This record gives sequence, C-alpha cells and structure tokens, in this order.
Amino acid sequence: MNPIMQNIITITIPQGATWYADDFRKTVRACVGGDDSFNGLHELFNFQEDGHSMNNKPLCRFIGTKKTVGFVSERKNGQEDVSKIAGHIINAANKHFHGKDLGLKIFQQEKEIRFTSEPITYRLVGGVKKGRTDAIRAMTKEQRQDIAPQVTEKMIKTMLEDALYQELFDDLPPFNTLDFVLHEIRPLSVQITEKSKEVATLVNATFSINADLAGYWQAGQLQARGYGLLHKFKGGY
Repeated sequence: MNPIMQNIITITIPQGATWYADDFRKTVRACVGGDDSFNGLHELFNFQEDGHSMNNKPLCRFIGTKKTVGFVSERKNGQEDVSKIAGHIINAANKHFHGKDLGLKIFQQEKEIRFTSEPITYRLVGGVKKGRTDAIRAMTKEQRQDIAPQVTEKMIKTMLEDALYQELFDDLPPFNTLDFVLHEIRPLSVQITEKSKEVATLVNATFSINADLAGYWQAGQLQARGYGLLHKFKGGY
C-alpha cells in the first residue's frame, strides 16, 4: 500500500449551528476575491487560471460534516496550500459565526486503504451523479429510487479505480470479490448551480465493503465542493 498525505485545516461548527461544505466554500471564495483570477488561488478551488473548471479528480477539496468544515490538499505542496488558504478560512468562519470560538485545527493524516476479509460499513453523504438536466427533472421519485443502487455502486467502483490511478495500492481486486452491499439508499434531485440551473441526482446511502478506508474519502462528482464524503458507520446491520 502507498498512502497519500493529506494536509488539512478544519473549523469546528458551534453547537446548534450548521454550515454545509458548498456554502463554506462559497464564503471562503468571497473572502479570497479576485473574480476569475481567485487572486492566484484558483487551483485550490479546482479552477484553471482562465476561470474554467479543471476537468480532473480534484486534489484540493472543501469538506464538511455535522461538526466541522475544512479544506484538504493531496498535492505534494499541500502544506503550502493550507498556509495560503488558512487566513481566508478564518475570515470566512468569523463572518459566518460572528466571532465565536473557531476550534481551528491544522494537521496531516494519511489517506490509505486496506482490503479486509470482513465488511466495514460506511455512510455516503451527498454523492452526486450529473446527467441531462431535463431527464433528471422528468424522473419520478420511483424512477430515481430504481436507478440509485446502480448509480451508487458505480460511484464506489470509480472511487477505487481513482485510488488505483493515484497508486494508493498496486492491484485492485475484482469488485465482485469485495462483498459490496447496499443497506439503505435515499436519492434526491437537486439543483447544483445557480447560474445554469443544472440539476443532478444526489444520493445518501449506507453500504458495506471489504475495505478499511483511512483519511478523507469521497465518491461521485463535485468533490471539490464537498459532496460525496464517506464516514464509517457506527451503527450495525
């Protein structure tokens, strides 16, 4: 196994407050300023210098849980990335929480995977699958539910294939040997951009798989905006 170092900055969300990763990213973006230039920090938001999105798996991502929001860099200069964005994150948090204690943490951890003989259960929160907006809008609740298992399984397969491409491990076992099981799934249709009114399928799911994931893992699209974060599930099936 070849773990990847993640450089991270997080802010604790005060009790009773909420701050979703995408909204957190927008607030930090406003603090950065610079229009399309992002004042030189475009890569940290997964944008090119000309303001167009990078068409790749983002190595810099904004994340959020019920208790924290944060920024993760998997780039080789990840410590520098965190140093560059930290002041803007602090400014954004002060604006959002009106000067409350931020609970700021800056740390490193290894992102790695270990294939196991027994399944481990995870929650996928907000996994996104983009598609034709008109087709997604036309779907009934029952149709979304019908395609959700296939969509979710594809997200997890792609996540593991991306990890192989990143060389987190040398060989990916056949997916059907990893005992992937979906326990619970809830698909939604959500608007993902304000300007274009683009709509996507968003999935919250609980699944198990014979893999132990350490560090921050995400599946699906729009990962730079915090969608598709995985958590180890503390309940049982």
